[in-house]
Amino acid sequence: HPLLKAHDGPPTLQDLRSLDYVAVSSHAETLRILHQLGIESQLALRCAHFLSLPALIAKTDLAVIMPVAIARRLMNTRQHAVLPVVLPNSKFGVAMHWDRRFTNDPSHTWLRATIIALFRQSANA
Repeated sequence: HPLLKAHDGPPTLQDLRSLDYVAVSSHAETLRILHQLGIESQLALRCAHFLSLPALIAKTDLAVIMPVAIARRLMNTRQHAVLPVVLPNSKFGVAMHWDRRFTNDPSHTWLRATIIALFRQSANA
């Protein structure tokens, strides 16, 4: 990626402004950060879920702003660069959605509890 070739160290605001981005439509915080940085016009692509990002950015120079806990789980470090960046007032929230009829389903309850535990573990790492 051109940003990695430019210099070592964390990206600067000027570096971030030189990139084109892909954002997850269902995650408003990413769009808010792009707007706050004044780079929403560099949004080249929107996708529906974080799960589609690795394939989308693997063959392009597009960048994505996403929670580091999700990036660590989804991105292949041989194929993707994950750079920590200090962003203004950024606090990503992660939400789960399910149909009410599965609220008391034992396997669904277990899965939700497992996902919550994984995110708590990542946040404390």
